[in-house]
Amino acid sequence: MLLSTKALALAINCFLPLAAAASYDYCACQTKTDGALDDTKTSLVARSCGDSYSFVYGPAINDANSKQPWLRRDTGAGPRFQGLFLQSIFGKIEGNLFYNLCRDVGAADSSCFNCARLQQNGPSQGGTFQCTE
Repeated sequence: MLLSTKALALAINCFLPLAAAASYDYCACQTKTDGALDDTKTSLVARSCGDSYSFVYGPAINDANSKQPWLRRDTGAGPRFQGLFLQSIFGKIEGNLFYNLCRDVGAADSSCFNCARLQQNGPSQGGTFQCTE
């Protein structure tokens, strides 16, 4: 079986160790640098790497498929942009690797963050997550 160069590159990126250089808890693709998150491209990254093997929507506290968005934070820990983020079932996500995965599916950029403490908001706030550190 022959793989195209792009398919081979994507396969290598999906299964490289996810814990080198700058690593993060959560990442998502963006429509442009300093722009909104691109949920469609983020979903493509999850699917292309096999969401049961590598990436799940985070935080995967109870349900990795819940797809609850994160609220943005202007300062401190947490996402700079509101939306859906992925996490790795293997631990941290290497930032450059995730950026390349986003570029491979046609996204312009990526956004990643760490969060040691979080809370899930109630139904009146749509069940969104926010970083509380």
